[in-house]
Amino acid sequence: MRDLTNARKHLIACDKRLAAWVRRATLEPIRRSPKSPYERLARAIVGQQISVAAAQTIWGRFCELFKKGSVDFRQILEFDDARLRSAGLSKQKIVYMQDLAQKVVSGDVPRPGSLVKLPDDEIVQALLPIKGVGEWTVQMLLIFHLDRPDVWPVKDLGIKKGFMKVHSKHKIPDEKFLLKFGEKFRPYRSTAARYYWKALENV
Repeated sequence: MRDLTNARKHLIACDKRLAAWVRRATLEPIRRSPKSPYERLARAIVGQQISVAAAQTIWGRFCELFKKGSVDFRQILEFDDARLRSAGLSKQKIVYMQDLAQKVVSGDVPRPGSLVKLPDDEIVQALLPIKGVGEWTVQMLLIFHLDRPDVWPVKDLGIKKGFMKVHSKHKIPDEKFLLKFGEKFRPYRSTAARYYWKALENV
């Protein structure tokens, strides 16, 4: 909670436009999940290009494939495609999930305990080789799973639209501009991002 309070003070001090939204919005502290970051990536793969409701349904069916109700990457490699399709995974997502499982089991990606200790940029580089996992997906992992304080996802459409609303702009901002603009939010760019997303809601 202290980090969020410090972030609020910093953001209020460094940008008058954003300050007005910070004062009227409420953010809940992010609590680190005890689950593996790779399970979170599996969840992200399931949710790609479908509605939140559909993703929740498919994720529930997917988890039911495992004896303990949580993702077992070794078991994924033992499943045939039909088993994974029965949970609602598309052909492409099956490829992605199998690639994720193979990399986790083989050690081609850092073990969860080691991954969470790496700097943000090294986590990005470690996870990008996984099929179906892009920079945005890793950034969401950093913000919402690992509670990293200084992530600035300038490619996110919600950030761009939130910026337009907060700063009364009529044109979607360029990513290079946003990257430079966000420098003043360091070391709390993740919280700034959350306020821009929040601006799109009723606060």
